[in-house]
Amino acid sequence: MWIDNFSKHIARSIPSTDKGVYSSCLWTGVAVFAHPNKTIDNSVKVVNGVVRSAMPDDIFSVRSSVRYNLSYIMNEDENYYDQSLVKKYNINSIPLKVDVKQFPEMSNVVNNPVNGLRYVHPHELIETNIGSNIGLVKILRNMFEQYQMDKPDVCKNYVTINADENIFYRVLKVYIFLSVFFIVVFVCHILTLVYMCYLFVF
Repeated sequence: MWIDNFSKHIARSIPSTDKGVYSSCLWTGVAVFAHPNKTIDNSVKVVNGVVRSAMPDDIFSVRSSVRYNLSYIMNEDENYYDQSLVKKYNINSIPLKVDVKQFPEMSNVVNNPVNGLRYVHPHELIETNIGSNIGLVKILRNMFEQYQMDKPDVCKNYVTINADENIFYRVLKVYIFLSVFFIVVFVCHILTLVYMCYLFVF
């Protein structure tokens, strides 16, 4: 499943107003991938009676590897361009694509349908804006309920979400934000009860 922002301005015709009225439609686009390989196994795995999570319990378990790669790239600075595939294959077109006439050895990769849009099919437009944290939480919650992820006897397959890094990092941030939010609300309730007891006693 591929999910991303879908922003569009639609012209509106209103008799009582001048021209140039537009509606800003901040939607979310959803597409699905039809994998040519029919042997992909995305079934939920159960080990010793416990459902294996698709994500590690510790989302920061690969922190050292990420830091190492980021440090390497940052230290290379502008010199990293000399090692990039963009320079190696002289890519200067939009959309980015290797010229197979200039680099015929890449024809199998470039012309492979898996690397194109042949297997990507539009699925739906969601009115919720995934660009906001509230919209992101709503979409994730709807998917959670749709696939009944809290019921191992019903949800038999892992759901793979393909998204850009902005959405991916905000998923992590929202997860942490919600955890902190509930802790703060709980502490506030406790303090409120303590204060009310204090007023009642004194």
